[in-house]
Amino acid sequence: MQIVHGAIEVIFDVVVGLPEASPLSVVISLFMYGLTGFIVIGYGLSRAGLEWNELVNGNKLPARSYLIVLMLFAGLLPVIAEMGNYVQSFYPITDFWEEVFQSVYQSNLAFFEIVVIAPILEETVYRGIILKGFLQRYKPWFAISLSSLLFAVAHLNIWQMIPAFVVALFLGWIFYKTHSLVLVVFSHASYNGLILLINRYAETPGFSDGGSPFPAWLTFLGVSVVLFGVLIFNNCISLARYYSTNSNS
Repeated sequence: MQIVHGAIEVIFDVVVGLPEASPLSVVISLFMYGLTGFIVIGYGLSRAGLEWNELVNGNKLPARSYLIVLMLFAGLLPVIAEMGNYVQSFYPITDFWEEVFQSVYQSNLAFFEIVVIAPILEETVYRGIILKGFLQRYKPWFAISLSSLLFAVAHLNIWQMIPAFVVALFLGWIFYKTHSLVLVVFSHASYNGLILLINRYAETPGFSDGGSPFPAWLTFLGVSVVLFGVLIFNNCISLARYYSTNSNS
């Protein structure tokens, strides 16, 4: 996503000469993001031998499952942020990457890039195509781990790789349990949306300044919420499968 965002900025500033905030540049950006996503997903589907409708065919889930994953990823946020702070304590972020991150979060298209386009594109590719293919070949734990590793490496920088890997493990687990692309897109969008809100509108130590440690109680609270979310989500999916089986019998 950072690569696409950077390419669009170069096109506007150097080639077209339009300011990024102009209405025309916004329309062109949305078109380019959509076209890029269509090409990437189409290529992935052709390589995997899948049809478009196979991406969204999954189990019908109760509405509460969406609330549960929202709670789970809200709890995961301080845990992941603390991991990022730990990485930065050993490898301080460079000026180049700091500028890249800020340009993405402060962009006029940040909501569409981070909360809409990135979750749809990335989940379709990494869970809907790659993980789905891996699950047909490998054991679930290995398939989820390998697809998560690929997702992490694709971020191209060490400050996002470890957090992205952990987030992808949860997304992969949710996809494995539900086979629902819609739910993992929602989960990813919720997580990214919370990050965007904090970076844009909240000066929160440990989140928006990067590198500052969290209070121990906040990290503990996040871990507790995640564990609780995993338990009730697993129970929710088990009950949904039970009622679905009984209704069909």
